[in-house]
Amino acid sequence: MFHNSDGLGEGIVSLLFIVDALFEAKPDELIVIDEPELSLHPQLQIRLLNEILELTKTIQVVISTHSANMVSIEAAINGGEIARVFENEKGSVIASIDDTCREYFKSYANNIYNPHILGNDARSCFFAEDGFIITEGQEDVLLIPKILDQLELPNNIALFGFGAGGASNISQIAYILHCLGFSYIGALFDGDKEEEYNQFNHDFAKYGYKAWIIPADDIRDKPSMNREAKLGLLDNHNHLKSHYNTPELKDMLSEMTDFSSHHK
Repeated sequence: MFHNSDGLGEGIVSLLFIVDALFEAKPDELIVIDEPELSLHPQLQIRLLNEILELTKTIQVVISTHSANMVSIEAAINGGEIARVFENEKGSVIASIDDTCREYFKSYANNIYNPHILGNDARSCFFAEDGFIITEGQEDVLLIPKILDQLELPNNIALFGFGAGGASNISQIAYILHCLGFSYIGALFDGDKEEEYNQFNHDFAKYGYKAWIIPADDIRDKPSMNREAKLGLLDNHNHLKSHYNTPELKDMLSEMTDFSSHHK
Protein backbone atom coordinates (compact mmCIF):
# COMPACT_ATOMS: atom_id res chain seq x y z
CA MET A 1 0.00 0.00 0.00
CA PHE A 2 1.30 3.45 -0.98
CA HIS A 3 1.46 6.26 1.57
CA ASN A 4 2.66 9.84 1.27
CA SER A 5 2.97 12.82 3.59
CA ASP A 6 -0.07 14.67 2.22
CA GLY A 7 -2.22 15.81 5.10
CA LEU A 8 0.48 15.43 7.72
CA GLY A 9 1.39 18.49 9.76
CA GLU A 10 4.78 20.11 9.28
CA GLY A 11 5.81 19.05 12.78
CA ILE A 12 5.15 15.35 12.09
CA VAL A 13 6.97 15.49 8.73
CA SER A 14 9.95 17.14 10.40
CA LEU A 15 9.83 14.55 13.18
CA LEU A 16 10.08 11.72 10.65
CA PHE A 17 13.25 13.23 9.17
CA ILE A 18 14.76 13.71 12.64
CA VAL A 19 13.99 10.17 13.78
CA ASP A 20 15.39 8.76 10.52
CA ALA A 21 18.62 10.71 10.93
CA LEU A 22 18.99 9.63 14.56
CA PHE A 23 18.49 5.94 13.96
CA GLU A 24 20.69 5.91 10.86
CA ALA A 25 23.55 7.71 12.65
CA LYS A 26 26.84 5.92 13.29
CA PRO A 27 28.54 6.03 16.70
CA ASP A 28 31.33 8.30 15.42
CA GLU A 29 28.97 10.86 13.87
CA LEU A 30 27.74 14.18 15.19
CA ILE A 31 24.05 14.99 14.73
CA VAL A 32 22.97 18.65 14.81
CA ILE A 33 19.24 19.38 14.99
CA ASP A 34 17.97 22.93 14.49
CA GLU A 35 14.77 23.72 16.38
CA PRO A 36 13.25 20.22 16.52
CA GLU A 37 10.23 21.65 18.37
CA LEU A 38 8.89 23.60 15.38
CA SER A 39 5.19 22.83 14.79
CA LEU A 40 5.49 19.89 17.19
CA HIS A 41 3.01 19.32 20.01
CA PRO A 42 4.61 19.88 23.46
CA GLN A 43 4.00 16.26 24.45
CA LEU A 44 5.77 15.06 21.32
CA GLN A 45 8.64 17.42 22.08
CA ILE A 46 9.14 15.66 25.40
CA ARG A 47 8.93 12.22 23.81
CA LEU A 48 11.41 13.24 21.11
CA LEU A 49 13.84 14.56 23.71
CA ASN A 50 13.65 11.27 25.60
CA GLU A 51 14.53 9.37 22.41
CA ILE A 52 17.42 11.73 21.72
CA LEU A 53 18.77 11.37 25.26
CA GLU A 54 18.64 7.59 24.99
CA LEU A 55 20.67 7.71 21.77
CA THR A 56 23.24 10.13 23.21
CA LYS A 57 24.67 7.17 25.11
CA THR A 58 26.43 6.28 21.84
CA ILE A 59 25.94 9.32 19.56
CA GLN A 60 26.74 12.97 20.15
CA VAL A 61 23.74 15.22 19.48
CA VAL A 62 23.58 19.02 19.48
CA ILE A 63 20.16 20.69 19.66
CA SER A 64 19.45 24.33 18.87
CA THR A 65 16.11 25.13 20.48
CA HIS A 66 13.77 27.83 21.77
CA SER A 67 11.68 25.40 23.82
CA ALA A 68 12.03 24.72 27.56
CA ASN A 69 10.64 21.25 26.82
CA MET A 70 13.84 20.42 24.94
CA VAL A 71 16.14 21.30 27.85
CA SER A 72 17.09 18.36 30.05
CA ILE A 73 18.42 19.21 33.51
CA GLU A 74 19.07 15.51 34.09
CA ALA A 75 21.29 15.35 31.02
CA ALA A 76 23.19 18.42 32.24
CA ILE A 77 23.73 16.76 35.63
CA ASN A 78 25.21 13.77 33.81
CA GLY A 79 27.70 15.91 31.89
CA GLY A 80 25.65 17.34 29.06
CA GLU A 81 26.02 20.98 28.08
CA ILE A 82 23.49 23.78 28.27
CA ALA A 83 24.62 26.84 26.35
CA ARG A 84 22.93 30.13 25.57
CA VAL A 85 23.60 32.06 22.38
CA PHE A 86 22.94 35.78 22.55
CA GLU A 87 24.11 39.02 21.01
CA ASN A 88 25.90 41.96 22.57
CA GLU A 89 27.88 44.88 21.23
CA LYS A 90 30.64 42.48 20.17
CA GLY A 91 28.34 40.18 18.20
CA SER A 92 27.13 36.65 18.93
CA VAL A 93 28.27 35.10 22.20
CA ILE A 94 28.01 31.54 23.52
CA ALA A 95 27.87 31.09 27.31
CA SER A 96 27.50 27.72 29.04
CA ILE A 97 27.05 26.15 32.46
CA ASP A 98 29.95 24.78 34.49
CA ASP A 99 30.34 22.01 37.07
CA THR A 100 29.18 24.31 39.88
CA CYS A 101 25.90 24.79 37.99
CA ARG A 102 25.61 21.01 37.70
CA GLU A 103 25.98 20.66 41.47
CA TYR A 104 23.19 23.19 41.95
CA PHE A 105 21.05 21.31 39.41
CA LYS A 106 21.63 18.09 41.34
CA SER A 107 20.50 19.63 44.63
CA TYR A 108 17.34 21.03 43.00
CA ALA A 109 16.53 17.69 41.40
CA ASN A 110 16.47 16.13 44.89
CA ASN A 111 14.36 18.93 46.44
CA ILE A 112 10.91 17.36 46.84
CA TYR A 113 9.51 20.47 48.55
CA ASN A 114 10.30 22.85 45.69
CA PRO A 115 10.24 20.81 42.45
CA HIS A 116 9.49 23.99 40.49
CA ILE A 117 12.94 25.54 41.00
CA LEU A 118 14.03 24.50 37.51
CA GLY A 119 10.61 23.61 36.19
CA ASN A 120 9.30 24.56 32.78
CA ASP A 121 8.54 28.15 33.81
CA ALA A 122 12.03 28.60 35.20
CA ARG A 123 13.76 27.01 32.20
CA SER A 124 11.88 29.30 29.84
CA CYS A 125 13.90 32.15 31.37
CA PHE A 126 16.99 30.68 29.74
CA PHE A 127 15.63 31.90 26.41
CA ALA A 128 14.67 35.39 27.56
CA GLU A 129 16.38 38.75 27.67
CA ASP A 130 17.95 40.35 30.72
CA GLY A 131 15.87 41.93 33.47
CA PHE A 132 14.53 38.97 35.45
CA ILE A 133 14.18 39.35 39.20
CA ILE A 134 14.68 36.29 41.41
CA THR A 135 12.45 35.99 44.47
CA GLU A 136 12.63 33.61 47.41
CA GLY A 137 9.47 31.65 46.67
CA GLN A 138 6.26 31.15 44.78
CA GLU A 139 4.26 33.36 47.16
CA ASP A 140 6.38 36.33 46.11
CA VAL A 141 5.70 35.60 42.44
CA LEU A 142 1.96 35.49 43.08
CA LEU A 143 1.68 38.38 45.55
CA ILE A 144 4.09 41.00 44.19
CA PRO A 145 1.68 41.73 41.30
CA LYS A 146 -1.10 42.26 43.89
CA ILE A 147 1.06 44.80 45.73
CA LEU A 148 1.83 46.59 42.49
CA ASP A 149 -1.88 46.77 41.67
CA GLN A 150 -2.74 48.11 45.12
CA LEU A 151 -0.05 50.77 44.79
CA GLU A 152 -1.27 51.56 41.26
CA LEU A 153 2.15 50.82 39.82
CA PRO A 154 2.81 49.16 36.43
CA ASN A 155 2.44 45.42 36.79
CA ASN A 156 5.16 44.30 34.42
CA ILE A 157 8.03 43.01 36.56
CA ALA A 158 9.55 39.87 35.02
CA LEU A 159 9.97 37.30 37.81
CA PHE A 160 12.05 34.14 37.63
CA GLY A 161 9.86 31.04 37.41
CA PHE A 162 8.06 30.42 40.70
CA GLY A 163 10.89 31.56 42.91
CA ALA A 164 14.24 30.15 43.95
CA GLY A 165 12.87 27.85 46.65
CA GLY A 166 14.42 29.82 49.49
CA ALA A 167 16.73 32.75 50.10
CA SER A 168 19.80 30.51 50.10
CA ASN A 169 19.08 29.49 46.50
CA ILE A 170 18.83 33.01 45.09
CA SER A 171 22.59 33.43 44.71
CA GLN A 172 22.81 29.96 43.14
CA ILE A 173 20.20 30.83 40.53
CA ALA A 174 21.99 34.13 39.91
CA TYR A 175 25.26 32.23 39.40
CA ILE A 176 23.61 29.92 36.85
CA LEU A 177 22.20 32.90 34.96
CA HIS A 178 25.59 34.61 35.09
CA CYS A 179 27.21 31.52 33.54
CA LEU A 180 24.59 31.65 30.80
CA GLY A 181 25.57 35.21 29.98
CA PHE A 182 22.86 37.26 31.66
CA SER A 183 24.25 40.66 32.61
CA TYR A 184 21.20 42.32 34.16
CA ILE A 185 19.55 40.25 36.91
CA GLY A 186 17.83 41.37 40.13
CA ALA A 187 16.96 39.68 43.44
CA LEU A 188 14.35 40.40 46.12
CA PHE A 189 14.86 39.25 49.71
CA ASP A 190 12.55 39.15 52.71
CA GLY A 191 13.33 41.62 55.45
CA ASP A 192 14.69 38.93 57.78
CA LYS A 193 17.27 37.81 55.20
CA GLU A 194 19.62 40.77 55.50
CA GLU A 195 22.70 38.54 55.64
CA GLU A 196 21.80 36.85 52.34
CA TYR A 197 20.91 40.23 50.84
CA ASN A 198 24.31 41.69 51.77
CA GLN A 199 26.12 38.61 50.51
CA PHE A 200 24.31 38.80 47.17
CA ASN A 201 25.35 42.42 46.72
CA HIS A 202 28.91 41.54 47.65
CA ASP A 203 29.07 38.66 45.15
CA PHE A 204 27.08 40.01 42.21
CA ALA A 205 27.20 43.81 42.17
CA LYS A 206 30.37 43.57 40.06
CA TYR A 207 28.31 41.86 37.34
CA GLY A 208 25.69 44.61 37.29
CA TYR A 209 23.21 42.54 39.31
CA LYS A 210 21.08 44.33 41.92
CA ALA A 211 19.20 43.29 45.06
CA TRP A 212 16.38 44.74 47.15
CA ILE A 213 15.04 43.84 50.59
CA ILE A 214 11.41 44.37 51.61
CA PRO A 215 10.59 46.38 54.77
CA ALA A 216 8.92 43.39 56.46
CA ASP A 217 10.03 39.92 57.52
CA ASP A 218 7.92 38.25 54.83
CA ILE A 219 5.65 38.99 51.89
CA ARG A 220 2.54 38.22 53.99
CA ASP A 221 1.52 37.47 57.56
CA LYS A 222 2.08 33.87 58.60
CA PRO A 223 0.73 32.33 61.81
CA SER A 224 3.07 30.69 64.26
CA MET A 225 3.40 26.94 63.69
CA ASN A 226 5.87 25.70 66.28
CA ARG A 227 8.09 28.53 65.16
CA GLU A 228 8.23 32.25 65.54
CA ALA A 229 5.43 34.08 63.74
CA LYS A 230 6.40 36.38 60.87
CA LEU A 231 4.77 39.68 60.03
CA GLY A 232 4.53 40.51 56.34
CA LEU A 233 3.73 43.32 53.96
CA LEU A 234 0.25 41.85 53.40
CA ASP A 235 -2.37 40.86 55.95
CA ASN A 236 -4.35 37.62 56.05
CA HIS A 237 -6.54 38.88 53.19
CA ASN A 238 -3.47 39.66 51.06
CA HIS A 239 -4.05 43.40 51.36
CA LEU A 240 -1.08 45.71 51.72
CA LYS A 241 -0.92 47.03 55.27
CA SER A 242 -1.53 50.76 55.40
CA HIS A 243 1.71 51.55 57.23
CA TYR A 244 3.68 49.97 54.38
CA ASN A 245 1.94 52.14 51.79
CA THR A 246 4.89 54.50 51.84
CA PRO A 247 6.89 56.47 49.27
CA GLU A 248 9.90 54.30 50.15
CA LEU A 249 8.15 51.07 49.17
CA LYS A 250 6.76 52.69 46.03
CA ASP A 251 10.21 53.96 45.12
CA MET A 252 11.75 50.51 45.64
CA LEU A 253 9.12 48.78 43.50
CA SER A 254 9.31 51.51 40.87
CA GLU A 255 13.07 51.00 40.74
CA MET A 256 12.51 47.27 40.30
CA THR A 257 10.02 47.95 37.51
CA ASP A 258 12.45 50.27 35.73
CA PHE A 259 15.22 47.70 36.21
CA SER A 260 13.06 44.96 34.74
CA SER A 261 11.94 47.08 31.79
CA HIS A 262 15.01 45.79 29.93
CA HIS A 263 13.31 42.38 29.86
CA LYS A 264 11.63 41.66 26.55
